[in-house]
Formats: sequence, structure tokens, C-alpha cells
Amino acid sequence: MSSAVPSVPSGSAAPPKRRKFGTYSFVLAILAFAVFTAVFGVYTQVPSRSTEMTQWLAQWFAIVGFLAIVTLMELTGIVLGIAALFRSGDRKILGALGAVLNLFLLISGVSLGLILIAHLGGARP
Repeated sequence: MSSAVPSVPSGSAAPPKRRKFGTYSFVLAILAFAVFTAVFGVYTQVPSRSTEMTQWLAQWFAIVGFLAIVTLMELTGIVLGIAALFRSGDRKILGALGAVLNLFLLISGVSLGLILIAHLGGARP
């Protein structure tokens, strides 16, 4: 009886699966839109008769959500989308679509965030 381990042919091992930047970029665009919508929904649903502390927390939640979290997600999506365009074997259509969607969301999100800050500045006496 031989206790030798059967050898595996070297050509049969599958190469490691490559990560697809185009897919990641598109998924980040969808997630950024979902987070943006959730933050906007929370901000707009705070009643005007609630306490000042509640309104203050909702305003800071919206500012951090719009101008920090969502912006970083969108910038990452833009970079991954552009990287997908230049990588061989990557999904170039999803990379381009993800980059364009993330750019559109970035412009609209920062614009809405700046409008929010201007509104908050005008609301205080």
C-alpha cells in the first residue's frame, strides 16, 4: 500500500477570480443613492415642533450624510469606474455607467448639501 498523496495536475487549478471594478462602481452608485435617500428622508421627516436638540441632530445627520459619507462613496465609485475602463478583462460598460452615475450623484448631492447649509445658516437669528 502506498501512502502517496495523489498529485493534482498543475493546469487544472482555476485562476483566482478577479474582482470587477465596473461592478463595484455601479453597486456603489446604487448604495450611495440609497443612503442619500435615507438621509434625506430622515431629515425631511423631523417635525418643526420637535425639540431644538432633535432638529440640531437631524441637521448634523444630514450634513454628515450628504457631504461626508455619500460623497466618499461617490468619489470611490468614480475612481473604480474609471479604473474599470482601463483594466483588461473588466466590465467597461458597467465602469462607465457607474462613473457617470456617481458623478451625477456627486454633483447633485453636494449641491443639495450646500443648499442645506445655506438654509440652516438663514434659519438662525
